[in-house]
Amino acid sequence: MGLTKSIQGRALRIVQALIIATESQGHKAALGITQGAPPPHRRRSAPPHFTITTQGESVGFLLRQEQDRSERIPTDKELAEIAQEVDLRSKAAEHARLADQQAREAQQRRRETAMEEARTAYAYAYRVKHLEEQAHAWHQTKRLTEYVTAVRDHATSLPPGQEWTEIEAWLAFADARLQHLTESAAAPKLPSPPNPSGDDLKPFLGHWSPYGPRSY
Repeated sequence: MGLTKSIQGRALRIVQALIIATESQGHKAALGITQGAPPPHRRRSAPPHFTITTQGESVGFLLRQEQDRSERIPTDKELAEIAQEVDLRSKAAEHARLADQQAREAQQRRRETAMEEARTAYAYAYRVKHLEEQAHAWHQTKRLTEYVTAVRDHATSLPPGQEWTEIEAWLAFADARLQHLTESAAAPKLPSPPNPSGDDLKPFLGHWSPYGPRSY
């Protein structure tokens, strides 16, 4: 512990009295992790000699000798004040832990709400895009119909021969394509959006990340 012999007994009695006082309140005491007395210039930051745990929070105690003094036994009032300080610190630590947990839970709820809104926005954008593609296909069908009609009118004026045979084959292919486009345009359906990936949702999440509340 790095204490002179003249005060070692006093120091140990203080430790014993403090542990008895705190254990009487239901707290638990344990040895610390220090392996010996640190150099004098490092004693303020050394590991504790023993710890007292209450409500899941540990308070470390490190005995330091500023100077050799005459023996003095702490009063019951002083021991009670130390025990009260341990209890107050543990309660403060528990309060901070609960506040941090509540903040994380609130953040998680806000992210879940943002994710749900992003999925709704993604589904809407997907259907709008599909609708625009349907309109484009309808205009394409209309233009192709006019073009095929013009080619067919031209073919009626041609005599039988190689050119007429080639145009006839082209018209058969064009008619089949028109039939497919016409059927698609005549029976529009509201599409079911696929399950979005994280990258799909990014444009609708603002500052939130689709991969976790702490990703951004």
